[in-house]
Amino acid sequence: MEMSNETIETAPGPEALALNNANYERLGNLTYKLSDYLREQGYATEVAHPFEGEL
Repeated sequence: MEMSNETIETAPGPEALALNNANYERLGNLTYKLSDYLREQGYATEVAHPFEGEL
């Protein structure tokens, strides 16, 4: 997943943290969706959310 220029160019602080957290949340949601799809196809998966580690 590509990181936006807005996230890269924002100075460290609360705004940058919020942008970073939003990116990780999006990545985590995509990870869950991909895992669900693979399971529907008969594959076993292990999900590792970027914030929480392996589930």
